[in-house]
Amino acid sequence: ARLIDLLDQELRRAGAPPERRAAERERLKISAAALIAWFAERRHLGALAYRERKGVLALGDVELSCVADRIEIGPRHVAILDFKTGAPATGNQVKSGLAPQLPLEAAMLARGAFAGVPKAEASELLYWRFGNAEPTPKPLDVEAMAEAEKALAALAGLLARYADPAQPFLCKPRVQFIKPFAEYDHLARRKEWADADGEAPA
Repeated sequence: ARLIDLLDQELRRAGAPPERRAAERERLKISAAALIAWFAERRHLGALAYRERKGVLALGDVELSCVADRIEIGPRHVAILDFKTGAPATGNQVKSGLAPQLPLEAAMLARGAFAGVPKAEASELLYWRFGNAEPTPKPLDVEAMAEAEKALAALAGLLARYADPAQPFLCKPRVQFIKPFAEYDHLARRKEWADADGEAPA
């Protein structure tokens, strides 16, 4: 009940009308109950939970920053948890480098990059999908620290590549993630370039 009340307060702050808030309260009851039960199941792990922690890691002249939804550090496990309202990334997407969020957070945690959180090596990376018909944790079947170091090395290589003035910033580099419209499309003037015939528009 307390969690549903907090969710309702956030909807009210966002300007959601009363009828929308009532519908959302009903829809989210299943997720709220499942999440509370899951937290209760994990209490035996004896972990300290750090919520909404800002992390910053310097990579040369660039800062990698994030806010980790939840970090658990216990005597036998270290977990990084991210809440999703949409479909979370798959293990294969993480391994291929298409979804490096959690591995990068693990690399940051291993280097003590989160304020007020002790340095630790992650043993578990997982998503928690909230708000769907079957809310449930989605642990990633990956070697957490191996993926963390791989993702950090890939990011360093990408930054080095984009430091070259001859390297263009591509608007749609990954075909499988193309959406009909995204904010960067307007900035990149993608429609103009796509409609152009012959020379590029001025």
